[in-house]
Amino acid sequence: MGTASVIGRSFSLTFLEPLYKGRTNLQDVLASLIAIDMISPLEEATYWFKHVLTQQVTYETLLLKRRRMLHRLVAQTMERVFEGRVTEHIQTLYHHVRVAEEWEKVVFYGQAVADKAQRLSQFQEAVAVLDDVTAALRRLPLDRSREQALLDILLVKERLYDTLGARERQEAVIEEMFSILLQEEDVSRLAAVQLRQGDLLTQLGKYFEAEEALESSLSLRRQMGDEPGESNALRSLSFLRWHQGRSREALACNERALVIDQKCGDSKSVAHDLTNLAAVLQSLDDTEGALAKLTEALTLEAAGDPFHRMTIFYNIANIHSKLSQYEKALTYYEEALRPCLEHRLYINQILVLGCIASMYQKQEKLDESLQYYQQVVDLSKRITYPQGSVNGLRGVADILLLRHQANDALPYLLESIAILEDLGDMANEAISWEIVASIYERHKDPWTDAVNAWDQVRKLAQRLHDLPRQLNAVEGMVRNIRVGGGDHAGALSHLQEAYRLATKLKQREDVGRFLNSMAIIEWEHQQYDNALHHYEEALAVYRDLGDDAKVGFMLNSIAVTLRSMNRFDEAISALDRALAMHQKTHERLYEGQALAVMGHLHADRDQLTEAMDAYRQSLTIRRELGDAVGQGWMTYYMACISVRQKHIQEGRSFVSQAHEIASTHDDQELGQACHRVEDEIAVLELTSFS
Repeated sequence: MGTASVIGRSFSLTFLEPLYKGRTNLQDVLASLIAIDMISPLEEATYWFKHVLTQQVTYETLLLKRRRMLHRLVAQTMERVFEGRVTEHIQTLYHHVRVAEEWEKVVFYGQAVADKAQRLSQFQEAVAVLDDVTAALRRLPLDRSREQALLDILLVKERLYDTLGARERQEAVIEEMFSILLQEEDVSRLAAVQLRQGDLLTQLGKYFEAEEALESSLSLRRQMGDEPGESNALRSLSFLRWHQGRSREALACNERALVIDQKCGDSKSVAHDLTNLAAVLQSLDDTEGALAKLTEALTLEAAGDPFHRMTIFYNIANIHSKLSQYEKALTYYEEALRPCLEHRLYINQILVLGCIASMYQKQEKLDESLQYYQQVVDLSKRITYPQGSVNGLRGVADILLLRHQANDALPYLLESIAILEDLGDMANEAISWEIVASIYERHKDPWTDAVNAWDQVRKLAQRLHDLPRQLNAVEGMVRNIRVGGGDHAGALSHLQEAYRLATKLKQREDVGRFLNSMAIIEWEHQQYDNALHHYEEALAVYRDLGDDAKVGFMLNSIAVTLRSMNRFDEAISALDRALAMHQKTHERLYEGQALAVMGHLHADRDQLTEAMDAYRQSLTIRRELGDAVGQGWMTYYMACISVRQKHIQEGRSFVSQAHEIASTHDDQELGQACHRVEDEIAVLELTSFS
């Protein structure tokens, strides 16, 4: 029973008989197990455990040493029985040798299992198997062949991480390969690893380091007289130059690679060179030349590599897409899709489906676009391809946002964020969090969701050393804290961070803006000394910038703050300077606001005639500008002065005008203020009558 449990839930006599060492006849044992309903016959000479739990419990009762021995015997039996066709049972064989700790066989069969998984686009599974294979390899005696085998496996893992978009893991594998190569004099593998490092650094935008790696790889290939290797290095250098926007140099590198491949008679590589040349010619706006190269490449691949045929059709489609010829582009994308479907090129299928979705989106055929993006998501999840899942999820979210279905888009964005976090793709994770934050902002309930989303952007931007994005995130946090009525200390803390970032970025306009925002919060919480300090700092910034309009506006704010501190003479002096600046800059609204504050100051000093005059001047400006609410407040203030002067009819006229404006514009604060003045007028009338 225990021996059978090692084979699996189903087992045949072919494997069980060589392993059985019991004293009782095997057939009798099996008959008794059938009788007690533990196993059941499946077909001739094959049985299975009726309950998987029975098999598992039986298996767990075996001592580890015996378990390993039985797995080794099962593997040896399988190798003998299936000699010449072990590949059909490779997964099962790998399982047995791994549990048996047959490390050499784990390496041998594991690589075959990983290769099969990779062909089926099961990339995560392939990586997991190769992790076990490398662990097994390290258990073997340390010698040159072991290290060379380890390098070969790591090169495969690096390619898999590249496919999966797992850049951090890809970088770690490359570093591991270099650490091995420090002990090995293997020039060929060193050149290969440098090439992979250069390609990765190009994709990460680290162009200087990429150039060093690729030039070194190219030099080694030339020293070895390895022309195919030299061609590969030149193609990678072309890729780097293309990313750098140095298209002429990219063209030259590719042309040199083409000459080498033509000389070697390598038609497959020639076709690749022509495809790469087409991409470079596109960047030089030579559409006709690009199409000619792709047509030539297609001729070479007439009955060749389906993957490359797909690539050629894909690139032709991209050209038509760039020319806004969406129907033509769709035709070629469909051609690119065909070999993907026929040859199970799942990764490429996902790429093409995404492009088809994009074409429909550009044609505003949102239903069709949504269907294709959903296919991208479904296929990516089926083959465990996280980068494809991210692209599909973001595509679905984009369509839903275009349809104004922000709430429906939110789960797709959050799911993509979880995948991006796992991939270590902080830049795209930050972008996704920005979209999520903007969705939360629109709903404002609860406002803390938006603050938390912006905080995620901020943390990612800090890790990326992306100061502009960090600044934008901090502003988002402040904005939502203010909208939600959050604590002013938190808002001030984030504004101070924004101020420091803007200073570091030398964005003086933003420095002034943040100082002004800090001053407003301090003023609202009656911290007038702090408010005044920030306003004066902002004033100095705007003077340095020569922004006279903002200088005048800051003088207005300083005057308001000085008034709150009962420093009336200083406030009037600031307003005099402000008014002179507004007249110079023709900022009529700011001038109207300054005159209103001047009216308040005169009213504070019981200089009622001067106050009324200032309010009238402000009212005239508000009427010129069509500022109805401003007119309402000025007539309200004038009503207040009239009441203080005991001009009852005049006061009633002014408050009536203000009340009408408050009703028209649904200004409840102004309406309530008018009610209070009306009550005062009623009291005055009663007193006068008495």
